[in-house]
Order: sequence, then structure tokens, then C-alpha cells
Amino acid sequence: MKDQMANLKFADMHNLAIILADPPVAHGEFKSMIHKLRECCLASAISMNPVVYQNSISEFWKTAKIKKDNDGAVTIEAFVKGCKIEITEQFIRETLLIDDQPGFPTEIGIEDVQKIHKKMGYEGDFPPTVKKLLPPYYRFLAHVFVSCISSRRSGADEISLRNTGAIASLAIGIDFNFSKFILDEFVVNINAITRDTFLMYPRFIQRFIDIQFSEMVKEGDTLDMKSLGPHTVELIKQNRKGKVVFQ
Repeated sequence: MKDQMANLKFADMHNLAIILADPPVAHGEFKSMIHKLRECCLASAISMNPVVYQNSISEFWKTAKIKKDNDGAVTIEAFVKGCKIEITEQFIRETLLIDDQPGFPTEIGIEDVQKIHKKMGYEGDFPPTVKKLLPPYYRFLAHVFVSCISSRRSGADEISLRNTGAIASLAIGIDFNFSKFILDEFVVNINAITRDTFLMYPRFIQRFIDIQFSEMVKEGDTLDMKSLGPHTVELIKQNRKGKVVFQ
């Protein structure tokens, strides 16, 4: 496991930040979605954009371990420059300013997702969710979630059931525990439950380090991370023509 963590790489299209500026006038139909994202519980988490130091993220993942207390509560523990970083569900909630609660669900049932899909105007069968079969308005939401919050690399058209539930909860504004969702994804990466292990969540980890050790000397190469900008909506519309459904 240690050797596997030592060889992890960064992913180009993962944990991106989004600039929540209004879309170009020609794509004004997305303006209400941008406004929803500005006001949603993930507004800070999707837009915060710290300077990320590659060596800090690499060191975090090389040393990351999972610890559980007697009640089963999970803490991720890692060391960066000799300083112990501890990440819990509540720390994620407070640091990324996510407006959710511990009792909120982390999964949405298939039948409930099917009902939400119908409201969203999804054109295919479910499961799974195929991003191009969502109307552009909600395809943009799915793209933002997968690119900014999901643990997966962006680019694949098929969206997992767990990610679909999270996206559906955002689409109609129902309770969802995004803080626990993110913590669980740390656990998956550390345990190498999937083959797609990599240097996950660099924006978030850098923010965690900055908050816990504000005086830590920052040095070394920084990570050149892309951001989703206002013109992303144009690419979403070009991906597949379809009606826009407003919720």
C-alpha cells in the first residue's frame, strides 16, 4: 500500500475550482443555474482556489492513514513537513464551509433518483446516468459536481450512482451530507478500493493544511490547476443539443 501511494500521480481534470461569474449573454439560459450554485451549500467548496504545492499533496497521500474511534467515527491522519494533519467529517464541513448536517443522507435511492431525473428531463434509462443524455442546463450542473467535488477524474460520460444521487440532491435542493461524501472518498483512495487511485483532492488538502498550519513554510513547485469559467456553458451546449429544462 505504501509503495502504491508513493507512485500516485496528479489528475489534470479533477477537483477544479469554478469561477461563478454570469455566463456570456448568448448563453443566458444558464444564468439561473450559476445563481443557484452561488447560493448552494457547496458554493465555497467549488470556488475556493488556494495555491497548491505539489510536494505537500504528495507527502499527504504517502503518509495518509485511516483511524476510527470506539464509535466508528473516521479520522484521516497524515503528515506534511512533520506536522500532523487530521481530517474529520466536521473539519471538512467547517473548512470548506459546507452547509450540511451529520444526519443528512449520503445516498439517494434509485427510485428517488428516477423521479428526479424525470423532472430534470433526462432522456435515457437509469442506472447509470449518462451525462450527455441530460439536458444542457443540468448537464452543466453534473459537469461542475464531477469536476469540482467528485473524487473521480472528469471526462467520462457515465456518472456513478453515488455521484448521481449527490447531483440530484443539488438539482432539487434536498438534504445531502456532502461532507461525509468527501470523507468517504478519502477512505476509498487510501484503501485503494478502486484501481483509479491518484493524488486526489489537491485543492481541499491544501486548504486543510493552510487552516491547520497557517505558519507552515510553503515552497516547491505549485500545481497548475485549470478552472471552470463562464465559457464552460458553451462547451456543454456543443456537447449535445437538447432542450433546457428549468427547475
